[in-house]
Amino acid sequence: MKKILVATDFSACANNAMEYAMELAKTLSLQVHAVNVIGSMAGVHNNTYNAIFVDDYRKSLKGALEAWAHTYNSRDEYKDVSIITSLEIGSLSTCLKAYIEQNGINILVMGTMGTPGGITGLFGGNSKMMVEKTTVPELIIPLEGKFAASPVITLATDFVSTLSAEDMYALNELAAGLGVAKIKVVNVLEDGGWKTNPEGEEMLRKMLDKHTLEFYYISESNTAEGIINFAVSTNTDLLCLVHRHQNIIYRLFSSNTVNEVVEKSIKAVLVLHK
Repeated sequence: MKKILVATDFSACANNAMEYAMELAKTLSLQVHAVNVIGSMAGVHNNTYNAIFVDDYRKSLKGALEAWAHTYNSRDEYKDVSIITSLEIGSLSTCLKAYIEQNGINILVMGTMGTPGGITGLFGGNSKMMVEKTTVPELIIPLEGKFAASPVITLATDFVSTLSAEDMYALNELAAGLGVAKIKVVNVLEDGGWKTNPEGEEMLRKMLDKHTLEFYYISESNTAEGIINFAVSTNTDLLCLVHRHQNIIYRLFSSNTVNEVVEKSIKAVLVLHK
């Protein structure tokens, strides 16, 4: 894992996500890519296309992005972290997806501001949208989320989803780089039944062979609520979820469940992909 991408709109949420990303980059010796995306019509005044004005407008935005990145590099703790900045023009999802593919990005970092009724803030809905649009791990940082040097990591699983090789590598490297020896694994049982899954446990042990896994089974009528309650009770710092793309058969990690957890979590959420 070498590169992380931070999507910014210069908001408080984006600043907090950048802070988290810089700590992660410093710890794991990663390169940070800070990207600001603007619409193709941004800078067009009174619906009259003025090429000179638009060009100057975009240059000013590039300068603002570079200055924003410099505020982090100017701090002693981040002076050795490499930051690449880029102003992209177009739709957010299209630009970020293309940038990820073209630059070999390993993790996408976005900030959100969770509320009881859902996520607000410019990147709130967009962070959920990017879960659907990309297959790289997405690290979603709520405004209350702070970097922990020795985090408690919890992986929520249904023992059905098999993580992609890229996501498994990212999770292994992330946990190892942060010095995490144990990862908590929680399985939420919605049907009221109670059973363990030895085969599933063994599969995960092979996939996460650098770490000791602690398995927990809990009964909860709502999967998302069960995951969040477990994360709170165990002081989890980084909650990992598996997202299935275009699969409505399985309810456990459907888009709705992932969205509900992200909306309500006050800790960082790492969304992995099947």
